Amino acid sequence: MSSIVATYIVDSMDETMQSYYQTEEYINRQEAINRRLSKFRAAISEAHRAELNELIDMISADHTETVVKAYRTAFAQGVCFRDEEIIQ
Repeated sequence: MSSIVATYIVDSMDETMQSYYQTEEYINRQEAINRRLSKFRAAISEAHRAELNELIDMISADHTETVVKAYRTAFAQGVCFRDEEIIQ
């Protein structure tokens, strides 16, 4: 897949999700997570904070990759289905 198409798909996903990111439900959940992380970070050593940050970054990257792959697959299937309807 070309980098232009991959970039378009990621941008499209971000645009699609933007309204969800602005919902009270999402904002409240993120604030709750951030409060708990802040409290936990304050209770651990600097070395453990660095390790925790690395772990969170790894988990975030993994989740992002999974979501992008799922969205890309759904996007491709949607395009194929749409083309099929046009051909018929």
